[in-house]
Amino acid sequence: MRVFTTVKNLPKIVFTRYRAMLIPVYILALLLLLAPPAISEVLQMEGEATGNLYHKDSFKWTEEPIRVFAVYDKTFIDDITYVVGGKGDYETRGLLFELGQPGRANTENRYEREKFLNLLKKSQAWLVTATTEQVRETRYLSRIFISFDIDLVPGQEGRENTLRIKIKDHTKKRRLTLHLNAYQVGQLITLLEQVPDAFTSMAEMYGERSLGGGGK
Repeated sequence: MRVFTTVKNLPKIVFTRYRAMLIPVYILALLLLLAPPAISEVLQMEGEATGNLYHKDSFKWTEEPIRVFAVYDKTFIDDITYVVGGKGDYETRGLLFELGQPGRANTENRYEREKFLNLLKKSQAWLVTATTEQVRETRYLSRIFISFDIDLVPGQEGRENTLRIKIKDHTKKRRLTLHLNAYQVGQLITLLEQVPDAFTSMAEMYGERSLGGGGK
């Protein structure tokens, strides 16, 4: 059962109901993708996900939304998944590449979404165990992606352990740090697991690309 929906609004991406203009980011230049802006298909994964944001000025926490978008273009070399955290002035988006461009500079960044998802699953299991056993130190090494830094943060006396995700938005030159408990990590996992079906659906609707990317 497909549970994703067509997107109508997403920062920095201009939409009609089924069409969207993908605003290029400088990271694409680093990947040797110097093409002009591409007309792309965008679907938002359905479901709720949140993370907790600490405000240093007020010493308070707020719960912020997390959304996941699949971006597909049959003329583009790769599919891209966007993870958008926060709202309003805090809204920040990071991207995850699907396959990348074999033989090019981003070979080490291939299957980013899959690696990201696997790390979330391992982290969720650690959070449950660490909180139950009141672990006071992080046992899991951090992982750095193009748009994300991830590490596990122990709470006081081993309580309230969280997964810390730092989202780096290359278009806004902004960073947002969200803390997720085990339940919230599960919410994000659920959204990201919908992405392959979204790409398959878009490939069936708009046509598969001849080179690179997913949707097959």
